[in-house]
Amino acid sequence: MATVKAPHGGPIGDRNPNGSDLVSIAGMNTTIAAAVNAGLLVCNQDGSYSDPAAPVALKNPTTDAKAIAKQADDPETPKAEPSGVSFGEDADATMQEFLKGQNPGDLFKMVDSILHRGDMDEGTIGRMARMAGVEPAEMQEKVGRVWQGAYDSGWDVMAEAGLDNEDALAAFIADKRSFVATLFNVCFADVVDKQIL
Repeated sequence: MATVKAPHGGPIGDRNPNGSDLVSIAGMNTTIAAAVNAGLLVCNQDGSYSDPAAPVALKNPTTDAKAIAKQADDPETPKAEPSGVSFGEDADATMQEFLKGQNPGDLFKMVDSILHRGDMDEGTIGRMARMAGVEPAEMQEKVGRVWQGAYDSGWDVMAEAGLDNEDALAAFIADKRSFVATLFNVCFADVVDKQIL
């Protein structure tokens, strides 16, 4: 848009460019309307014109995950110490099992189901059980173990902060389910990231 000229070839002055004005793109002069039709310029909602956004270079999202998984499987690679977030030894071991053998989408769907509906989604439990080669009841028990560990760990943090009224917190959670779900999803994603790394 830096090369905009009036149709007669002179400057456009103080006015905004319009479709009949000329613009030079890649050494070729054309009208703004033709450049918009060709996708070389963009007509914004306010009627102004601008250069199109630079295309986003997409990278393979599995590249880093594959490198991390390969490094995690290497017996000579020193294992990172936990970040301080723990759901208890048993729940942490089950969480590691989930992270290595379950579809991350199913893990997040399970968290959403528990947070938004208060129960474990049967379809997700079934998929997770098939993936692990266990019965759905056993998978439900494993998910419950991790969830209970997270709950207990959360209460430990709350108690350390001086918030130990479980009834008041339960009332807050019931009243602000969407906020709590969003907050937990952010925290869960952070725990997953730290467990993987």
